[in-house]
Amino acid sequence: VNGFNVGRDYSFGVYESATKTLVNFGDIQDFKVEKQSHNVVSRPYNGVPRFGYVPDGYKGTFTIVRTGVALENLQIQLDALFNTGSVIPPGYINETITNPDGTVSRFQFVGVMFVVKEDASGSREKEVKVSVEWMASDKVVLA
Repeated sequence: VNGFNVGRDYSFGVYESATKTLVNFGDIQDFKVEKQSHNVVSRPYNGVPRFGYVPDGYKGTFTIVRTGVALENLQIQLDALFNTGSVIPPGYINETITNPDGTVSRFQFVGVMFVVKEDASGSREKEVKVSVEWMASDKVVLA
């Protein structure tokens, strides 16, 4: 609308490698993506200080209106795999953004691990919400 991004321009697809399935996160209400880094500093006695940062992946959250049991079942399955000593390989999240000029940008978060953090919250007058946290090793451009 009028050159703004108004929240309907993002879509996400999640691939979970341990179960080899595309995960339907249902009705994503809001999301947060944060670039992670840690600082590198050199403060020599005989010169000016130098600063930099080391890229350290991404982390994010989704708040989802519960539309079914798929997320709970997936988390239980992943917990069971972990508890039996199975390897849980990372998956990926595809991010598609419709830009204000009409172009479409596509990115992929790779090396993704996620957890259902808040299993349910709600009240009598509100929908039930689920919260998912995730971390990713990197973000690459798809298109």
